[in-house]
Amino acid sequence: LNDGFKTIILPDETIIKYYIAEVNTYNISQDICYNHTATLWQVLNQAEWSALMNEMELELKSKSFWIEGKMSETNTCESGSICRNVTEVKEGRGLLVQWNDRQHSTYSRLYRSQTSEKKCLIVEDNADRFWTVGYCELEQHTTVCVKRNC
Repeated sequence: LNDGFKTIILPDETIIKYYIAEVNTYNISQDICYNHTATLWQVLNQAEWSALMNEMELELKSKSFWIEGKMSETNTCESGSICRNVTEVKEGRGLLVQWNDRQHSTYSRLYRSQTSEKKCLIVEDNADRFWTVGYCELEQHTTVCVKRNC
C-alpha cells in the first residue's frame, strides 16, 4: 500500500508515518490530514522531534509548517509576549503545549504566547526551528501529516 507516507522508526521502536503536503491555511491543512486518516503533527517528546526533523530536513528546508495543538492555559505569560529565553527553548523547555487529546507535551520549543488573533502553532523556517503562533486563517504554511501506531 503506497499512500504517499514515509515511515520512520523512533529509538523506542515506535513507528510513525509522515506526509508533507502543500502550503495551506491551518484548517485546510487539518482537512488534508484528516482525508489521509492522519493528523497534523503533535510533537510528543524530544526523541520524536529530533528523529522526524532529521528525516524531513531536506524536504522542509526553508519552510515553516503547522503543528497541531495550542498553548496550555496553565502558562502564565502576557498575551503575545516572548516568554522563554533561547536556552530554555533550545533545550525543549518552552511554553507548555496541549495537544488535541488533552495530553500536555513533555517537550516544547514554543517561546511566544498566543493572542486572541494568533492561536495556531507554527514551526519557524529558521535554523533553530522554534515554535511560534500565527493567524490560523490568514497565514499559509506547509502541511505535515502524521500517522501513529501503524
